[in-house]
Amino acid sequence: MFSGTGDAYWINVEDPASVVGDADYVFVAKVVSQGDAEYDGQVTLETSTGTSTIAAPFTNYTILVQQNLKGSLLTNDSVPVQISGGFSRELNTTVTPDDTMLPEVGRSYVFNAIAQPDGSLLVQGGNSVVPVDDGYAVVDSYVEAVKNQIPTPRERFSSKFEQD
Repeated sequence: MFSGTGDAYWINVEDPASVVGDADYVFVAKVVSQGDAEYDGQVTLETSTGTSTIAAPFTNYTILVQQNLKGSLLTNDSVPVQISGGFSRELNTTVTPDDTMLPEVGRSYVFNAIAQPDGSLLVQGGNSVVPVDDGYAVVDSYVEAVKNQIPTPRERFSSKFEQD
């Protein structure tokens, strides 16, 4: 959701139990590489000079899953994910949906991902990418959030990157 307002979400993105309840997979992973952005559809963004309609960027990353918190993705193997946001050709700058963080290569994060119908993984929305900078306090909070998750009623799919 690319909106200029913070109320564009169908869940409370400030509540980890809601975020993990909407996610199909929650995991700790290290970002191995950042690929190119792909562009899909048209979105309208608020800018300092008014509004602009642009092609929505989705940036491709390769990650190494270190720990599964919800779901069972391959660990210690390269897994591709796509994150909403990235470089806008039209605006010549990086754009992201409200509160979405684009991760940095070499750092670890808690990711909250949604499996797509083709089995790929999409990460989007507020608190879908959370840095693991303070040891395991963030990870522990997401372990608790998984235990107390508030599931979102929606169609769900499985990732083609699940462990056997």
